[in-house]
Formats: sequence, structure tokens, C-alpha cells
Amino acid sequence: MQAMRNPRLELLTLCASAGERSRLNCHDDDSTLVHPVTAVQVASSAVPPSVYFFLWASLEETGMRKGRSLWAVTVSADGELVPDADASETLLHHMVLRGDRWEEFDAPPAEMSRGVFDRAESVLVQRHSSYRQEVKKRNATRVQQRLSSLEASYRAIRAERERRLFESRNRGRERAIPLFEAQLKKLDSDFEERCRQVETSKDVSVSWTVEGAGYVRVVEEPPSR
Repeated sequence: MQAMRNPRLELLTLCASAGERSRLNCHDDDSTLVHPVTAVQVASSAVPPSVYFFLWASLEETGMRKGRSLWAVTVSADGELVPDADASETLLHHMVLRGDRWEEFDAPPAEMSRGVFDRAESVLVQRHSSYRQEVKKRNATRVQQRLSSLEASYRAIRAERERRLFESRNRGRERAIPLFEAQLKKLDSDFEERCRQVETSKDVSVSWTVEGAGYVRVVEEPPSR
């Protein structure tokens, strides 16, 4: 979710008791304090007007494209409506940019929140499972492409240096021979090391951690003038 990669978010964590908060520091070197989000009201067209439970999770990915991102999940308060990933991320973006505190918010019973949280978490698990399979396939393709590229480059450079070595031997250039031999040895060593580094990227993992959640009341956007 591109819009949420840089800011520091101060949000309600599910692990803490009511009123406690923790900070999610995505990038400390480029952070901005964002509107506190626990119960929010926002005008948005990302999802139909209603009351939603939302959660966000950090996603850690290893492999050729290792890194961290944020995922958002929203579920209507009755658990019936589950907006897709794009809609959920757009809504969270709108909440950060223009959301206000939901002053009239009356916290529902804990049992209801646990139930809707379980529903949202199950959606997250399903999305994660599908994404993990895609990442494994995509990573395997990238690894193979990188190895093929390394080998093609290695063979081309080695052929040229072998040619120069052959010419030096034929023409009796004794001083040049050790130089080209050393270059070939280094080329072989560098190639093996680069392949080894790429091979380590075959092992890919995708793990997630729920960072926080809350409720949002979505109202219609005012008509544009």
C-alpha cells in the first residue's frame, strides 16, 4: 500500500487494554505524526456508507524482493460486508488524510468486537495464504532469471578473456599471461559467489503481524461543485 509506507502511525493496538496505544514506526528517518485513529468518521467513496471494523497488519517478506508493507482489512460491523483489499487500503488512506474523531462513538460489547475481529483476521489469513503462493512462484521465476542473466554475462566475459590469454600465449607475451590467468580466476570466484547469493534468495517467507484496529463510520462524500 504505497500511501501508507512512510508515516508513523499512532493507533489502537489489539494487544493492549482499552485506551492504551502503541506506535508503528515504518521508517523513523522519514516519519510524520498522523491523526490518532481509534474511532473515526470519514467521508469516503471507497466503500458503501456504514460502520466498519478495520485492522491493519505489517507484512514482512523475504526473497529477491524482501521488504515490509502494510495491509488493511475492513469488515462491516455486522460482519456481512467485506470490502476487497484495494477498497480497504483506499479507505484507510482517506482516514489518515481526512478522518475525524468519531465523537459520538459508543464502544460495543467486547464480545462483539472479538467476533468482528475474528472475521477480519480470517480475511487477512485468506489473503495472506493466496499472496504467499503468488510470492513463491514469482520469486522462483526471478531467481531463475537472475541466475540465467549472471551465467550469460559470465560466459561472454570469460570467452573474451580466454581469447586474450590464448593470443598472449601464442605471441609469447609472458608478462600478460599471469594477468589474464588471475583475471579468469577472479571472474570464476565472483561468479560462484554471486550465484551463491542469489541461491540464498530461493527461500522466501511472508509473515504478518496485526498492529492495530478500530471502528470507522463512513459517510457519503459531499457532492463536488
